[in-house]
Amino acid sequence: MDLLAFFLLAYSTLFAIVDPIGVAAPFVAMTVDNSPAERLRMARTGSLTAGLVLLFFAFGGLGLFRLLGITYPAFQIAGGIILLLAALDMVRAQRVALRTSPEEQAAGRAKEDIAITPLAIPLLAGPGAISAALVLGGKAGTFAQSAVLALAIAAVTLTAYLALRWSIALSHFLGTLGSRVLERLVGLLLTALAVQFILNGAASLWGKG
Repeated sequence: MDLLAFFLLAYSTLFAIVDPIGVAAPFVAMTVDNSPAERLRMARTGSLTAGLVLLFFAFGGLGLFRLLGITYPAFQIAGGIILLLAALDMVRAQRVALRTSPEEQAAGRAKEDIAITPLAIPLLAGPGAISAALVLGGKAGTFAQSAVLALAIAAVTLTAYLALRWSIALSHFLGTLGSRVLERLVGLLLTALAVQFILNGAASLWGKG
C-alpha cells in the first residue's frame, strides 16, 4: 500500500469513528452555560488530549497487548467487531452506545470543564477510536507508514478541533435531518471498514492455522 492510500485509509477510518461532526451537538449541549472563550479552550484541550491518546495507542498499544499474549490478528477481529457495533448504531441514526451513556452526558452537562472527560475520553477517543488506532498501528509496517499514520491522527485531531470550534454554527447548518443523513453515510463507510478489519484478521489467523 502506497503512502497516500495508507493516509486516506487511516484518516477516513479515524474520522468515521471519532465523528467530529457528530460530537458537535453533544458538545454544544454540554457547554450551553459556558462562555465562547471557555468553549474554545475546552475544544482545544479536548481535541489535543484525544489526539495524544490515539497516538499513544497507535504506537504503544500493540506492545502492551503482546505482553498479554494477544496477537495482532486477534485484535484485528476484536477491533473490527467494536467498530462494527458503533457503525451499526450510526447507520440506524442511534446514539453510539460505545461513545457515552446518558449518565455520562448528564454528568458532562453538570461539569464546568468537560475538556478531558467526557469530551476527550470517551466522546472523541473512545473504545472504537482507540481500537481503530491500534489496528492501524499494526498495519504501519515501515517508518514512513508510521509517520503517515501520525500525520493522519494529527489531521483528525485538527478536524475535531475545527468542528468543535464552529459547533454551534455547524449544528444550525446541518440541522437534525442533515446530521442524521451524514451520520448514516459515515456509518456505512465505517461498516465496510470494520468488516474489512475482521476479514483481514480472520485471513491472517487462517493462514497461520
